[in-house]
Amino acid sequence: MDEYGGRDPLDIPEAPRPPRGTPPLPGREIRRVFNRVGWGLFLYLLTSWASLLLGTAVAMQYFPAVLRTPWFFQAGDFVAQYLIALPVTLLLWSTIPDRATPPARRQRVTPGGFCLLVPACFAGTIALNKLSATLAGFLARLKGSEVTNPLDSFMEEGSPWLAFFMLVVAAPLAEELLFRKLLYKKLSCFGGRVYILSSSVLFAAMHANLFQMLYAFALGVVFASVMYYTGSVKVPVALHVLVNLLGGSLTMLLERYAPEHIFDAWSVFLAFLLLLGIVIIVLRGLYACREWLPYESPRLARGTAAVINPGMLLFVLTTASLTVYYILM
Repeated sequence: MDEYGGRDPLDIPEAPRPPRGTPPLPGREIRRVFNRVGWGLFLYLLTSWASLLLGTAVAMQYFPAVLRTPWFFQAGDFVAQYLIALPVTLLLWSTIPDRATPPARRQRVTPGGFCLLVPACFAGTIALNKLSATLAGFLARLKGSEVTNPLDSFMEEGSPWLAFFMLVVAAPLAEELLFRKLLYKKLSCFGGRVYILSSSVLFAAMHANLFQMLYAFALGVVFASVMYYTGSVKVPVALHVLVNLLGGSLTMLLERYAPEHIFDAWSVFLAFLLLLGIVIIVLRGLYACREWLPYESPRLARGTAAVINPGMLLFVLTTASLTVYYILM
């Protein structure tokens, strides 16, 4: 409910909280739910890749000039992911019962808390991205050639405006819908820890490249925790948009089109934001973990059933293969 008593349209109707001592769902039901979650994500990857390859083959055969435009592969990726693959996943996940279960106590993100979260998320993203780049450099020395970052290629080799739209608008909306809002409805019945960990691991794995997995997992923990305790996806969406905006999307446009003094001022602002974020993490990180990470025990009769099922195994195998492919290519 909002402060005036009206229901927030983005708030999720919740199932009644199970009374203390309620037995967990049986292993068969756990396996069924996580199996369908895994199949949905696997089909997302399969459908998006197949659609993009099919579109490229059609263009090569009938419209070869289109392949030489800077926007073709970005536009094809947008259509394949968000207009074809996303509806397929949503359709499959609609067969999983909604069992949104609230925590023992609700919290809300105040404007001041949001202003602390933004620089902290930005600083964490930069730090973990540097760690990933260091690891990639080590692997590059082992294989004798550079390990390329697919995100850099996506941003630099096509239309900067289309890349900006996809990274700042389309991706945050679609990913928060899937990994925060819908997984909350499907998995929070197993406990807050299970939902947050599952959402974060799956979100990181979905990126399927070494450079993004670490900070995607960390951001996933923050976004899912906020989703779990507030019951609304608005703040995770806003955080995701700002992190992507600050993390390179706006910098790319300013570097290309803005006067030099504007770009220099933006760089100084980012440096200040990074320093501020580090200070916030150091001073407030432990408190935030105590305050926001769930203390409820997981409601899983058999934890292995969440992982050892065809859908999850196929999804993990696919994302692991894509990660190795991007390292070796």
